Amino acid sequence: MGCSGASLREHWYQSLIKINDMPNLCYTMYVAEGPKTQLQKLYDTMNAIAAIPFPGIIENDFGSSWLGNLVMVLGLDPRNHSDFRCRGSFEDVTIDPDDGCLRFYTSTAWCEADDTRHLIEEKFPGVHLYFMSEEFGCGYWETNDTEGKYFRDRFYFQPEDYLDDDNYYEYYETFEELLDAIEEATGLTGLTTFEECEKALENYRDGDYSYSLYRIKFENEDK
Repeated sequence: MGCSGASLREHWYQSLIKINDMPNLCYTMYVAEGPKTQLQKLYDTMNAIAAIPFPGIIENDFGSSWLGNLVMVLGLDPRNHSDFRCRGSFEDVTIDPDDGCLRFYTSTAWCEADDTRHLIEEKFPGVHLYFMSEEFGCGYWETNDTEGKYFRDRFYFQPEDYLDDDNYYEYYETFEELLDAIEEATGLTGLTTFEECEKALENYRDGDYSYSLYRIKFENEDK
């Protein structure tokens, strides 16, 4: 079953009011596949941690669902590893009855908590976590789902009216769909590459509108 970037955005619009004093927030949706017994074990572990009274196992500002509490249960004390990426929290841990996959969301500082993801995969043999992340402040969009098994979206486009807070946005799976959306919103035609789209939108002016355009990159693509 595929997952859309739109569902990720809608989920986090509802979560923003819960989070204070954080740097740029990175929102990530995970889909974990693997042996049924290991997925159930991970599900039970995460929900048991979330059920512990505030603040959970270790004193923190996020509460019981702090990723550091999960890391601690998995055998690593985050207080002794200051560079370990677990600054953030998880929520909505579920097992999908249709495909048997485990799904959950995180809100973390700056980027996806890859250290925590790798630790989960290490501690639950056979489990693999696919993810899609977005962080608007730094223009960070990333996924490790190169085949589009669960996360098929590859582009994000938003015409933004400075005088209207109700701006629409869309995710697109193909470049052709993106080109159609840009043409519909701006009338621009003849674009053949993503870079041409970026340049054309930078130079295009239409009253109070600006345009946000991002390509969802693959993990380690720029390394």
